[in-house]
Amino acid sequence: MNNTHMACHVAGCGQLRTRRGRYCRPHARRLNAFGNPNGRHLRKEAVSDYVAQARRILLANIEHEGVSLAIKELQGVLTDASERANNGLALTRTDEHWSRLAAHNVAPLDILAVAAGVILYDRADPLFFARNNSYVFAIARAVLGLAPRGDMPMGSQTLQAIGGHVVERYSALILSVERAANQTAAHEEARGKAMSTPMRPATTQANL
Repeated sequence: MNNTHMACHVAGCGQLRTRRGRYCRPHARRLNAFGNPNGRHLRKEAVSDYVAQARRILLANIEHEGVSLAIKELQGVLTDASERANNGLALTRTDEHWSRLAAHNVAPLDILAVAAGVILYDRADPLFFARNNSYVFAIARAVLGLAPRGDMPMGSQTLQAIGGHVVERYSALILSVERAANQTAAHEEARGKAMSTPMRPATTQANL
């Protein structure tokens, strides 16, 4: 099947499709990299404040059962991949990345914080991610970016596996972090409004 005579499936794109795909080469590359043909790279600097906020919330609730269970399970994933690598066992590309993160001492809390940070960013700028799958890829890229990657490939299947694992296993925890962040924001807004209310003039002795 040769699709090179057809226009790219993305609306408004006049380029021709690849031989067997629905998209032109630039949009196909974006699909593989970001989970959507219109996806964009989420800069670490753009999400850093949200990651820091998520980390503070997680640390404040470090003894909560949901947080401790997520940390324990993620540590198991990292440890298992690391042990398989050290024992010379066959690894999937996904396990290779988990092993790499473990080798660079990436902690489960780091992974949870960047995942929640991406979701907090998404809520603040809901137009950034073209479709739901985009934030799954963004979470995976943020997690895999916690340690030097060298020339280790980061294909779409790996991104889907890593991001999908985090979203499927820890979505409830991430949503709890989001709710806590919203409560904090509401508190700060209320405090800001209170501070902006004109104060009554100071009472002087003459007015008594």
